[in-house]
Amino acid sequence: MSMKNGNTTELQSGRWNRVNPAANILFSIVAAAMALFTLLPLILVIIISFSSEQSVVEKGYSFFPTSWSLDAYRYLWKSIDYIGHSFLLSLVVMIVGTLLSLWLISTMAYALSRSKFKLRKFYTILILIPMFFGGGLVASYVVNTQLLGLRNSVLALILPSACSSWYIFVMRTYFQNNIPSDIYDAAELDGAGAFLTFFRIVIPLSGPILVTIGLFQAFSYWNSWYYAMLYISPNNKELFPLLGAEVFFRLNSDYFEDEKGLTIPETMKFEDLEPMLAIYKEDHPDQYPLHMGQSGLSGMFQVHERIVSNYLVIPYSKAGTEDGTTIIPVWEDEEYMDMLLCLHRWYEAGYINPDAATTTDLPYSLHNPVRSGTAWTGCKGWSNPETVGFNVKLSRYIGPNMSRATQQGSLIAINAAASEENAKACLKYMELLYTDREFRDLLAYGIEGEHFRYYEGTVIRTSKGADDYLMDTFVTGPAVSASVVSAGENNLADPDQWKKVYEAYADAKVSDTQGFSYDGEETESVRAALYAIWENNYHELVTGTSDPDVIMPEMAELMYAAGLQDLIDDAQSQLDLYLESIK
Repeated sequence: MSMKNGNTTELQSGRWNRVNPAANILFSIVAAAMALFTLLPLILVIIISFSSEQSVVEKGYSFFPTSWSLDAYRYLWKSIDYIGHSFLLSLVVMIVGTLLSLWLISTMAYALSRSKFKLRKFYTILILIPMFFGGGLVASYVVNTQLLGLRNSVLALILPSACSSWYIFVMRTYFQNNIPSDIYDAAELDGAGAFLTFFRIVIPLSGPILVTIGLFQAFSYWNSWYYAMLYISPNNKELFPLLGAEVFFRLNSDYFEDEKGLTIPETMKFEDLEPMLAIYKEDHPDQYPLHMGQSGLSGMFQVHERIVSNYLVIPYSKAGTEDGTTIIPVWEDEEYMDMLLCLHRWYEAGYINPDAATTTDLPYSLHNPVRSGTAWTGCKGWSNPETVGFNVKLSRYIGPNMSRATQQGSLIAINAAASEENAKACLKYMELLYTDREFRDLLAYGIEGEHFRYYEGTVIRTSKGADDYLMDTFVTGPAVSASVVSAGENNLADPDQWKKVYEAYADAKVSDTQGFSYDGEETESVRAALYAIWENNYHELVTGTSDPDVIMPEMAELMYAAGLQDLIDDAQSQLDLYLESIK
């Protein structure tokens, strides 16, 4: 009877434990759906990688793009050197950082887990403090850059997050709860010291906790971008992509090439422009081929790095030489002086408008055959015939040159004294500038459909955009992260032009000042007096109105009398101390 009741109970229990086939199918469908949902983001990323840029612009990120393309993979292949270097650096930082973290965390946790360690309580409190009280962004920045000298070093990407108080306590608890004290006693009886016990006993028995914390640290290093933005200067070629200054003549190709049969070269010297000016003046005696305002030719000052205002400089031509960190008055820059002399000669010849030194504004409707401006190789901005009145070709006469002044990066945008909340907001803004193309184009070109439209992977401005939202791209952020501008559907820019730009930087002149910025708080009155003297003659010099051989000696005498040499000595002293501090 009891057996029968037992069998009955067993059968009833089995019945309740059995899953109905229909329910089993339903549960399987739900589980499969949940698994699919976890894969959807990965699937979407893969689909986006094969979507055309036009499709992404029109429909956004979609599982069903309007058109497919391999452009993303072609770009990756073309940029394999740059991307490969970045990937390798990230890999090295992750591996070295993770191993260093495990070493620091495990050794400290081991010491704290040993009851015989006399300073155990002291170090426990010491490690506990950072878990509740942080020094903040400014304090950590000063310590890492000024005391530890980590600026522009790979160590800046590793050391700040190499050790965690939380992980130390987690691993200490593991050692205490999972490794019996009898093992330590036995090792001690066998003559094993602290290091031998740690390496031969503790480490082999701590695989699970080492793997767990190692994975967390590895993911943290791999996904980290914050320390790179904070501590790596944009002037560091090896650790951060560079942007440089290139200055071009923008020439009327309809006239100079199609009508006069000349060839506009990709690069030229400043004085090589003179024959073109003479030809245009001969054909148009009542016009001025170099019609300019009181600021002179845009970008012409990029032959040197300005240290104090416009009058104390370091020529880029001296970069890499023993004079590459020597501050000089601007009239000692021979290349710049030769350009000023050319301008005066052209002014005397009638190539420059007589009122240039007093003209404060030039309307866009003034279609000059020759303009000057900072751009980059392949740039099609300011080249739309509907906007400038003719087809334009660029010819570079300065650059590429690189310095703190030519770079765009978070270290320049963020004051070290800013609050942590504001600094993080600035970093987020910078992140969007560099990574969100739609956000970047909104700042650079205005509203899509109203001020610009996308065409063949580039941007074409509308007439409203050309009238109401026309500015240099770099004014609103890094030009490299914005879509490139085409002059029109029949004059398309190369969407991959930045690869060619960076290739050209192989021969760039890079400033030796390493991001130096002069602190003029103590010399404010002297600088005000010098600026007044300089400004009194500046507009006549840069427009060619005055003869530099006459004006410069007179101005130099006045400026030296007003304390110029003391200012040079102070700026040079600051630069020398700065360079010594970052070695």
